[in-house]
Amino acid sequence: MCGVLFSYQTSPSQEFQKNANFALSKLSHRGPDASEIIFKNNWAIGHTRLSIIDLESSKQPMSSPGGRQLLSFNGEIYNYKQLKSDLAKRWNFKTNGDTEVILAGICLEGPKFIEKLDGMWAFVFWNVDEQKLIASRDRLGKKPLYYVNNRSSISFSSELPALYCIEPYSFSHSHTSTEEFLKYGFCLPGKTMYKQVFEVKPGEFCTWSPTQKLRFDRYWKLKKRNNTTLEINEVKYETANLLEKAVEKRLIADVEVGSFLSGGIDSSIVSQLACKLSPQKIKTFNIKFLDSGFDESQYARLVANHLETEHFEFEIRNLSPENMSELVEKNIGQPFGDPSILAVAALCKHTALNVKVALSGDGADELFSGYQRYQAKILIKWYSNLPKTMKTCVHNFLKSLPDSYAHHSKSIVKKSKLFLELANSGEFNRGYIAPITIDEKMLSELLPDTYRSPDPTLFESEQTLSDMMYEDLSCYLPQDILAKADRASMAHSLEIRTPFLDRDLVEYITQLDLAKIRSNFSGKRLLKDTFSNNIPNKIIRRRKQGFSSPIYSWFLGEAAVELESLCSNLDTTIRKEKVMDIIGEHKSKKADRSLQLWNIYSYLKWIESKHP
Repeated sequence: MCGVLFSYQTSPSQEFQKNANFALSKLSHRGPDASEIIFKNNWAIGHTRLSIIDLESSKQPMSSPGGRQLLSFNGEIYNYKQLKSDLAKRWNFKTNGDTEVILAGICLEGPKFIEKLDGMWAFVFWNVDEQKLIASRDRLGKKPLYYVNNRSSISFSSELPALYCIEPYSFSHSHTSTEEFLKYGFCLPGKTMYKQVFEVKPGEFCTWSPTQKLRFDRYWKLKKRNNTTLEINEVKYETANLLEKAVEKRLIADVEVGSFLSGGIDSSIVSQLACKLSPQKIKTFNIKFLDSGFDESQYARLVANHLETEHFEFEIRNLSPENMSELVEKNIGQPFGDPSILAVAALCKHTALNVKVALSGDGADELFSGYQRYQAKILIKWYSNLPKTMKTCVHNFLKSLPDSYAHHSKSIVKKSKLFLELANSGEFNRGYIAPITIDEKMLSELLPDTYRSPDPTLFESEQTLSDMMYEDLSCYLPQDILAKADRASMAHSLEIRTPFLDRDLVEYITQLDLAKIRSNFSGKRLLKDTFSNNIPNKIIRRRKQGFSSPIYSWFLGEAAVELESLCSNLDTTIRKEKVMDIIGEHKSKKADRSLQLWNIYSYLKWIESKHP
């Protein structure tokens, strides 16, 4: 993909150009094919390019005729040819890519043109003459855009480490975000781990000038679910039609496009449609874990053979928690609580050796109700009606059983314990924002000096399963899943495209009543029924496993030792004695505390690094 950079300084220092150049170099992994920065007086706009469409032209930052407007754009616009056809009546195009389409559209129509875009993007548009800025991020948050807005400056960047090079004094630690991070494993939308550093939210654009304060407007918002009266056969037909069109759009490129293939239903459907629609033989990519509890490679091979793809399988031998330090320092710039980013990064590293673009199945779980926590939401209603004595017996029995090393999807004991924790926490009844890793009780014990009880208004009304799915699309998807995909892929100069998050498909599926999407105790019913004839039945019937890293075993060994050392050597607000208790509980196998320990570990490793 690409890297975006912009900075305006009221009174630039002598180091301004040097710092801006250094910042742009920090984005080179996002765009290794070209790099350019333009300076004038007190502003700079820069870009690093990963060439996917119109390889020889479409250089950035792109200027309008006469150089009065400049654009730095990261993303892909899938309907750019249709938009160009309309704009060509008013604009003399010089290139064949999507960048000039955005430039022309904003020049001619202003911010309202953003509503017409279909794709993924983060861009900064700078009107040199009028000294006015427009910046925007795509509807669901596929592409990142961070900013600092001070009295004397405003700066934007695709990643935090680059932004730090220009605005280092704005990067002071936010204790509010610390609490949120430990709880969820990420910062909530719009926030970062720093007090004065923020993120443009999905579906927003902002405007600014030296005489006008930064203003945000929303051009798109996910709608609440509407119970439609459509017949199921009509729904299945439209779902298949929209997803096929979504894949077809994402095959548009002047370079080869491959597909991730985990062996799960989501990537299998995407790969099948890519094989159907692509004029070339599709390359598919998968990683093999030595730990059989995490390995899905046999299922990926099954689908690859069925589809007759050119299949690449990479064996992972040296995955370790230390891999996270490099990602945090070079790409993420703040702690990240989803350990599967390490496996995704390993997959991207090997995939990038063969293709520049890969299709992914991300977004299907949020859209088609695939997460096991959605099943848990339904089961908890049933469980809550059991007699108290029966619930106590079940709880005591499960508590007496040791945890296994296996991934939770392959361990009934681990899955049952997780279910009981959720049922007893009340997380799924009220106040759901995103899946919680560290609950309120543990959080208050970890942060006794800074912990704040949650706003009681969050618990005033019960949330439905539909509400949960809405929150996951609005929060968990952009802050975890898409952030992970972007940083892991761009660390290795690979572009990921997500057909399940196509605008038309999302807007259609989110208006269907849940009964058409899932059955009572089974998610993705609509997806499975629609594509059951396209992929092997074994894939349709297998349980969801999820892509993860073997952190359970890590915190029985060296990672636990390192975490103990971090606790001893770092001065933080985290209560060290409580961390030791959690480590002890994990090592004794009374409970799997690996996710909680990973959040704490990620946070302390970030503190140790001192800056993004």
